[in-house]
Amino acid sequence: MNQSPSPKSPKPDIVGELDQLRVEIRREKASLNEALAPLEQLRYRARTAEALLKSSETLASIVLSSDAAIFSKNLEGVISSWNPAAEKLFGYTAKEVIGQSVTLLLPPNRLKEEEFIVARILQGEQISRIETERICKDGRHIPIRATFSPILDVDGKAIGFSTIAQDIAQEKMAAQALLDANKELIVENKEKEQRASELIVANEEKAKRVDELLITKDKLQASLMETIDLTRQLVELRDPFTAGHQKHVGDLAKAIAAQMGFDEVYQKGVMIAGYLHDTGKIIVPIEILCKPGKLSLEEFNLVKNHVQAGYDLLKDVTYPWPIAKAVLGHHERLDGSGYPNGLKGDQISIESRILTVADVIDAMASHRPYRAGLGIEKALAEIERGRETLYDGAVVDACLKLFRENGYKLPTSLT
Repeated sequence: MNQSPSPKSPKPDIVGELDQLRVEIRREKASLNEALAPLEQLRYRARTAEALLKSSETLASIVLSSDAAIFSKNLEGVISSWNPAAEKLFGYTAKEVIGQSVTLLLPPNRLKEEEFIVARILQGEQISRIETERICKDGRHIPIRATFSPILDVDGKAIGFSTIAQDIAQEKMAAQALLDANKELIVENKEKEQRASELIVANEEKAKRVDELLITKDKLQASLMETIDLTRQLVELRDPFTAGHQKHVGDLAKAIAAQMGFDEVYQKGVMIAGYLHDTGKIIVPIEILCKPGKLSLEEFNLVKNHVQAGYDLLKDVTYPWPIAKAVLGHHERLDGSGYPNGLKGDQISIESRILTVADVIDAMASHRPYRAGLGIEKALAEIERGRETLYDGAVVDACLKLFRENGYKLPTSLT
């Protein structure tokens, strides 16, 4: 008799158990992540705070070591910070001025100006490089050039403003001296014009009057060149180690312009720009100009200021050529690595590009307080190396042809 099969034991549901285990693991992981989230936030905040602290320490170091006077105040005009350069410029220690009203430094006739600055600061504006005056601890009124910048809270709202100030007394004196010299020359020229007019009136012959007028014009042009040469010599008196440099640069710039096909009037303008290109060095301390060793970064930055100073001195003098603009750009480079404005390519005038090459050639070939002349071949190699990257290609080609094919020589070049 057949026996019926016994019922099989049920198999465990392995798949279901695994699914249930996965769900529990995900829950545990989510709970763990939720528990760790505040810790990660604390770590992030700590890293952010540390970065902000380092940034603040760096900024504080820059302010403390700056040569410019830097101080800050709230919107009510109460001074809240004061760097060492401000102590040197105004005579007050930080302890004496912090917590005091900025009116301590303000002449009465500058109060309205300060109100205007605060109004613009409240609008989030920066006010750059304005010329004004302030009062020192000893009662002296000094001219300064200042930049005012808003200090913003986390919401971008102005809560105060900083001031960066530089003493421009020496610059003002130099500008006034040049202005006085120009006034004297104008008086002399007017006297010459008057004498010429008297000669013209006295002579009834038209041809003779024309000749006399031409003579007068020549005299005025000669007077202009004498004035330019005098200015050049005044600069060289302060820097005897580079005597003749401006004349050499002007003469070479004229020759380059001629080689490039420019007419004689244009050549004369480039030559005059070369004669005056370092006029701004009158603001550079003579001990830096004559220093026999390598300049420090601070000293070199002071020397670099001569370009802007030269432009400021020449911009209001009337010439038939863009002399001031040519002077302003003679240390710019095609790739934007020059100064003072980092101009590139066609942003630099052709007059400046000609002066640049002429300046590099004479500076490298001639002696300097800190080194012997490097020689004309090294100077020519430098402009070849920088052709179309630093220096204008057409100007470089014209200069190379002058020296290598036409036999042009610098009075002080070392061959």
